[in-house]
Amino acid sequence: MPNPRLRSHLPVGDLLDLAERPERPPARPVWLGRFVDAAAELFDPLSGLGRVGFRSEPGEDGWAVALFLGATEIVGGPGDGTVAPARFRFDAAGLAALFDEPPAVSLEVAPPQSAADADTDRGERLDAALTLVGTVEGHALSATVLSVPPAGAEPGFKRYANGLQSPLPA
Repeated sequence: MPNPRLRSHLPVGDLLDLAERPERPPARPVWLGRFVDAAAELFDPLSGLGRVGFRSEPGEDGWAVALFLGATEIVGGPGDGTVAPARFRFDAAGLAALFDEPPAVSLEVAPPQSAADADTDRGERLDAALTLVGTVEGHALSATVLSVPPAGAEPGFKRYANGLQSPLPA
């Protein structure tokens, strides 16, 4: 039986970042591509399909990559235009295993500042970021898993009023 999860990377954020920069940053190294592919397999969407997105950039202390599950845009009906983040589980131990040695691990959670910021049926919204810092294939890397897509990230899917859901082109 085919896997119900769609595994596709959305480098759209990288492309947008490049378009805004006058100078061209170094190309993403092959080892980082392998890391992103392996990390994408660690996402487990809790409902329907999932589409992994990522952003990466070099820094003075090595590369940094942010991974996230793409949101779904509602098209038509009462929620038209709403962009809903995906619910998912993530295998943090699996991510740590991708590093050469056990990485440093940190978790940042930002609860809503007011009831107006809350958007789940339990009345709470928690944005969280899990960050692992270490080396991968001998290269310094900071890898962050985001609970919601970063600002400016395009939705991964569109869900129509008739119930159909389609992935957006990568």
